[in-house]
Amino acid sequence: MQQTMNELMTALDRLVGLHTELLEVEQKKLSAIIDQDWVGLEQLLLKSRETLSEIGCVETQRMGIVERICEREDATLSDVEKKASGRVGRELRNYGERLANLIAQQKSMNERMENLLKSSLEIVNFSLALLSGSEAEGKTYAKDGQESGNEEKCTPLVFDIKA
Repeated sequence: MQQTMNELMTALDRLVGLHTELLEVEQKKLSAIIDQDWVGLEQLLLKSRETLSEIGCVETQRMGIVERICEREDATLSDVEKKASGRVGRELRNYGERLANLIAQQKSMNERMENLLKSSLEIVNFSLALLSGSEAEGKTYAKDGQESGNEEKCTPLVFDIKA
């Protein structure tokens, strides 16, 4: 049992390290997005994929260890904590809290990046619409309340060399 607990502690320690590493990569990705360093962002995406893959492997190991300790499939770290004695139980709780905190920070970072990327895409779409002179269509209303179509069509602001 003690050896299995040590394996669990090692796996949890590795998970905390990997999640910390992932959070650092995500912070660099956020900076790359702000600086519009798309080449750097691509490299950071590869690094985060590698780290996520490694997290998946260690998490699978951790789940297997927890299942062995609790002798059931749906066991959680909290279940192991209840079975553990004093110091080991406190360490498990500490690991669980650290992981939960890192994951919450990661979620917050991802939401910020998502908002930044959405804003960037909106700017790109606006710029494209402005340059292409997308047609302003729709109905307008005259003084007497009658609908009238928009007869004028905008022409593109970009010179079409194929024409």
